Amino acid sequence: MPPRLAVQQLEARDTPAATQFADIMPGVWGSYPQNITPSGQTLFFSADNGHGYELYATDGTAAGTRMVKDVRAGLGGSNPTAFFAAGNGIVFFTADDGGGAALWRSNGTAGGTFKAAPLAGVLADGGQETVGWEGNLFYVTRDLSTNRIAWWKTDGTTNTLLKDFGTTLGIGPPISPAIRTTDDAVVLTWQASDGRTVVWQTDGTTAGTRPQQQNLTANGVTLDTGVEISPGRFVFGSTPTNGSTASVWVGDGGNARQLLKAFDATPYNLYVSNLFAVGGKGFFRVDSNSYPKPSDVGLWVTDGTAAGTKKFDLPAGAGNLYAATNYGGTALLATYSQTSLPAYWLSDGTAAGTRPLPVPAGAPTAGWIFAAYVPADGAAPGFFLFQEWQTGRVFRTDGTPGGTAWVDTNGLPPRRPNELPIANAVGDQITMTGATATGAYFNGSIYFPGRTDVQRPELWKWDVVPPAPPVAPPAPPAGPTPTVTGVVVNDGAAQRSMVTKVTVSFDQVVALGTNAVTVVGADGGAVPIAVQAVVVGGKTVATVTFTGPTAIGGSVADGVYTLRVNAAKVWGLNGTAMAADATAGFTRLFGDLDGDRAYNREARWMLHDALGSTAGTPRYDAAFDFNSDGVIDAADELQVVRRWLKTV
Repeated sequence: MPPRLAVQQLEARDTPAATQFADIMPGVWGSYPQNITPSGQTLFFSADNGHGYELYATDGTAAGTRMVKDVRAGLGGSNPTAFFAAGNGIVFFTADDGGGAALWRSNGTAGGTFKAAPLAGVLADGGQETVGWEGNLFYVTRDLSTNRIAWWKTDGTTNTLLKDFGTTLGIGPPISPAIRTTDDAVVLTWQASDGRTVVWQTDGTTAGTRPQQQNLTANGVTLDTGVEISPGRFVFGSTPTNGSTASVWVGDGGNARQLLKAFDATPYNLYVSNLFAVGGKGFFRVDSNSYPKPSDVGLWVTDGTAAGTKKFDLPAGAGNLYAATNYGGTALLATYSQTSLPAYWLSDGTAAGTRPLPVPAGAPTAGWIFAAYVPADGAAPGFFLFQEWQTGRVFRTDGTPGGTAWVDTNGLPPRRPNELPIANAVGDQITMTGATATGAYFNGSIYFPGRTDVQRPELWKWDVVPPAPPVAPPAPPAGPTPTVTGVVVNDGAAQRSMVTKVTVSFDQVVALGTNAVTVVGADGGAVPIAVQAVVVGGKTVATVTFTGPTAIGGSVADGVYTLRVNAAKVWGLNGTAMAADATAGFTRLFGDLDGDRAYNREARWMLHDALGSTAGTPRYDAAFDFNSDGVIDAADELQVVRRWLKTV
């Protein structure tokens, strides 16, 4: 069965899925919530109740939403900023109690909110290497006079030295991300002034602070930061420099290295990028700045052995890969083709373990835009949020059909036509379209600063948990059947001397499946085409252009053709497919100036008069430019002579 757009009934609601959650400053002005940061079972944020910004928190209930502490009483507020979630319901932030901006720590209660002890030194690189983890704040200091580097942690009262790196490493600018957390460690990455990458990790103790990756060179080749495919085993890539080749290596993070694969860098300028690990395998991309692309370009997978380092073949019909990354232990692959909308796949690195991303029942399999990935939270699995580019509909999936469902967008603040609900997302930080600050996912909902036509931003809550399945799902309502309202060749010009495009117009916004529009010749052979669909005035317009070796100058070759719109692959937004195929015939013959399928005798003399003209000049006529090179010359005249008295 082909994919069909459909409407699924959601559970009954007394209130919309998205509502204003807290009205901290009643009236039209709004409290403009900022720094929305989840930590454990507490969501922290700053807001202005009319006396300046202070620290607020909520447990997800109206009764549990409160100002944590009035750090600076009176007008002005303490202006909490630079929040760092440290887990376990702990947050570090900067605030000014009247004595200047300083580091504070809070557990969500007034008694547990206090000014932290001063840090052990000046933060390196503006604090880029700062992160919260396990109730502590990890940070890096730099002595500006000696360039001495040290790694510290604080619990708010005591600073603990984890590692004094001294000045021997020649620390240079940090590599982004300079610091990150895993389930069991904090990982710090930087680049030394000699170009080497150094990676350290800590479990929060001095004894547990150790190098993870160092001496990242092999046979004189500088390696990029590796990804850990199994405990203590890393896969590294290298970018060709000074005549070296792009290559992939495996090692223990120390000096032990083994070459897995070397790629010929010439003449294609191949390079390795986008390394990530999933299920004990390393994924990486091989790409080139040259055209045409060589056969090595694409997605590769390695199990850490030379024999197990292979190019990954996408499923038949998947199109071209344009993005791949790790989300929650699963590889998410994004593909596209010239004739279909973007599609997504989940993979474990094998052909058998690669499957289309699940979508809700009745939804099209392509045409979705990745919106966010929400990491796993305790027993709750992580999940993806996708939104439809034409309608803004949203669904969530954990990668299984049973964990895939529509998300109710009812109640979201108004937005412009064709704007999607989610604008951007990084981890649990989610930015809603039109919001004045970044929001966050917390306990099944997205909290964000929302506004209406009558009130400025307050804290809103959008419930994105899967709706309860209906007891008896009603049949999708029938809607207007999509129809083709017109097929126009060459923007309506009469000439068929050069046929470079055909425009197909529909009576409404539609979704086009793969090969929804095709062109065949008189012999039934398929003509290579590209289809670009846009929405104009609330209706879809698809422009067909011609590709392949026979499309000289962008024009289809001489002949008789039939364009067909496949009804089974065109759907309206309500899920209704076209009732029947639509077809239109057209011809092309170089020298046919009036579309009568015959060579026009005067064509030769008209072209002769235009000889030597160039695009943009009065005598130039694109209908006589056979190869579309912008010049009408003897080569174009020869093509007219060859078609003397010819018909199609």
